[in-house]
Amino acid sequence: YIGFVRMHRGPGKGEVLEGMLLFIDFLFRTWNFRKLYADVPEYNADGMFDTSAPGVRVEGRLVDHIFHDNRWWDQLIVAIWREDWFGVVGDWVRRLADSEASR
Repeated sequence: YIGFVRMHRGPGKGEVLEGMLLFIDFLFRTWNFRKLYADVPEYNADGMFDTSAPGVRVEGRLVDHIFHDNRWWDQLIVAIWREDWFGVVGDWVRRLADSEASR
């Protein structure tokens, strides 16, 4: 299981996403994990942890599990598979790392 928390309320500059992607890449390159899991509240599914992104699969759903902002939300159990990571998302991380190294 992996987890990420964004601590400030203002608009971000992509640092949380960048940190998430670099950490996931590190885990897959360092250990032979088949997949990584994260519990994602439904209200974060389109923002902080995009469940429609390539390589992210919703494998489970706890219906009406979290009460937030005066309503009930599902909790999604998402998985990032190693094959998906190196096939699609890993390309983005490598380009990011290359652009940072050239600065």
